[in-house]
Amino acid sequence: MRPEFVVDLVTRLDFPRVVGTDGEERGFGVVKQALAVFGVDAWFEEFSSPWLEFAEADFSLEGECFPIRPLVNPVFDGPWTPVARDADVEGPLTEPTDMPHPAEGSVAVRTELDRKNPCTAGASAQLFACQPEQGFVAYYLAAVGGLGRPMPSAYIDPHLEKFLVANLGRTCRFRWVSRDCTKTLRNLVAEIRGSQRPDEVICVGAHMDSFPGTVGANDNASGCARLVEFARWFKEHPPLRSMRFIWFTAEELDRRGSQAYVQARAGDADKIVLYVNVDGGVSVDHEWPHLGEAHREQINAITEESLASVCVPEGRGIFTQPEELDSTSDAAAFQDAGIPAIFLPGGGKRKTPGAHPHLPTDTVDKLDVANIQASLLLGTAFLDRIQQHRIAAADVQGPPT
Repeated sequence: MRPEFVVDLVTRLDFPRVVGTDGEERGFGVVKQALAVFGVDAWFEEFSSPWLEFAEADFSLEGECFPIRPLVNPVFDGPWTPVARDADVEGPLTEPTDMPHPAEGSVAVRTELDRKNPCTAGASAQLFACQPEQGFVAYYLAAVGGLGRPMPSAYIDPHLEKFLVANLGRTCRFRWVSRDCTKTLRNLVAEIRGSQRPDEVICVGAHMDSFPGTVGANDNASGCARLVEFARWFKEHPPLRSMRFIWFTAEELDRRGSQAYVQARAGDADKIVLYVNVDGGVSVDHEWPHLGEAHREQINAITEESLASVCVPEGRGIFTQPEELDSTSDAAAFQDAGIPAIFLPGGGKRKTPGAHPHLPTDTVDKLDVANIQASLLLGTAFLDRIQQHRIAAADVQGPPT
């Protein structure tokens, strides 16, 4: 296995890949090109998704009008962070404060984002004059101080910071109009057909999209790159069962990519005998066993333990769902459809986003090559055992190298 290839591919994915954007499409292109080098064909599967479009998104002050970018993400629509689909607010510009006055009815200007001091009590809207790369914090602050009502929030060019600060107290207008529409999204799929049980499919998936404001090296460019390496290995070591690799869109948007994929296969979901999720888990703060080829016994022991958690001990079945997994992952879409699902062995029952979840600091330099090596070795050993499970021993090849 080649951890250096994974690092190189993550480096080539070192840009924002937010769902539905050109960046995500570029990411799919990088992966598709890498697969082609190994002779693995890949194709796109499209689906329609509910979407919001914005018109008349602007901010006016002192007779000048400036474009803004609304912060609206339905994933965060809840009792504490209600989504403001439309906005038309007129009031004085103020700085954030934890007191209701004089912020009541104002437009609070944020030039920095600090989760330790998020209050904007009583404000009617928030204007973020800071870098969009701080998107994680902005999304979670989008309704703070809104007292249970939607608080319209938007980005404005950070170069306007001094202009805005110089005009604190002056009346401004902040508005946008949204409309419901649909958007075509797509997943990328590749398959290496099994030689003995081609209609029994092991699906292995990773999400391509990154959280707004991040490049998502660990979450989840690392998973996308590892999937390419797994596909390469099975291309060189043909499986007995079919191995299907899926790069999902919209995991960060309510898992829409994986849900659409599973729904499209409602009639033949029983052909998918197991889903394996690959998401994060290789940053420097994650505790993988430090494994190399010299640790084959330990690799085999961990593999067998993971195998035992999903294999039916006897009878006609093959795999079973061991326990409920993280409901925010793509694995949940398969589990909800009755398809057994598991995280990559060693990664536990949940996603492992590391110390930089959904933050601008989730960058390539935070990845650990030893963790990537362990993940590749364990993942390949596990997938190889799974695809051979309960097939005649005479058909089984040797362990992965």
